[in-house]
Amino acid sequence: ETPEQDDGIPKEPLGGLTLLFGLLAAVVVGGTGYVSAVRLSDRRDYRVRCTLLPVIGALLGYNYLSLALEGSSRILEVTGIFSGLILGLIGGAIGLLLVQIWCRREG
Repeated sequence: ETPEQDDGIPKEPLGGLTLLFGLLAAVVVGGTGYVSAVRLSDRRDYRVRCTLLPVIGALLGYNYLSLALEGSSRILEVTGIFSGLILGLIGGAIGLLLVQIWCRREG
C-alpha cells in the first residue's frame, strides 16, 4: 500500500525505475508512430506529427501519475513500478489514435 498524506499525495516520490518504464513507453509509441508514418506517407510533416503526438500522450500519461492526480495513487498501488509503462502506453495509444484520425482527414 502506498503511504499517503492527508491531501492524497504520496509521501515517497516515484522511483527511477518507474520513470525508466515511462520513458520506454514514450520510445515505443513514438517508434510505432514513426513506422506507421513511413509506411503511409513520404511527407515529413506527417512523420513528425505521427512521432511526436504519441510521445506527448505518453508523457502526459506519466505526468498524471507523477503529479499524483485523482486516482493515481490507486493505479500505483495496483500496478506498482509498471504504472509508468502502463499509463505511458495508454496515453501514447490515445495520441497515436488522434494523429491517425487527424492525418486521415488531411489526406
